[in-house]
Amino acid sequence: MRRKIISILAVLSVALLATFVGIETKAADKNRELSEHLQRGVALYEAGNYADAYFELTVAENMAANDKFSRHKIDFYKAMSLSWLDNDMDALELYLERYPRSTYGNQVKLRLATMLFEQQRYGEARQCYEQVRITRIKTDMD
Repeated sequence: MRRKIISILAVLSVALLATFVGIETKAADKNRELSEHLQRGVALYEAGNYADAYFELTVAENMAANDKFSRHKIDFYKAMSLSWLDNDMDALELYLERYPRSTYGNQVKLRLATMLFEQQRYGEARQCYEQVRITRIKTDMD
């Protein structure tokens, strides 16, 4: 009888361990897939392929429900992509409201100011340009 109980407990332990390992593997696969979509979206954005970047970033967004770091980066690149695709200033303004202390804030403000300038809204553009911290702008030379 005792041997039978020990055998049953051993089988249950192995089954429980296999389930735990399976859950861990699924989580790692999900994180890897999220990272791949995010990296692909950023690469497409940097190549000027804003529509495909937006698509990849949306896929990543759906996978990053509780990952605040990834969501922040995804939101930045999605807002910037929309600004290039549709001249969507609302997406940039919403980003700045949602992330007022963002490390990407200067890039968003610079893009917004440039868009305002191109629309000949010079007063608003100037105010926006004045908020940009020149020493924190990422350039192609960095």
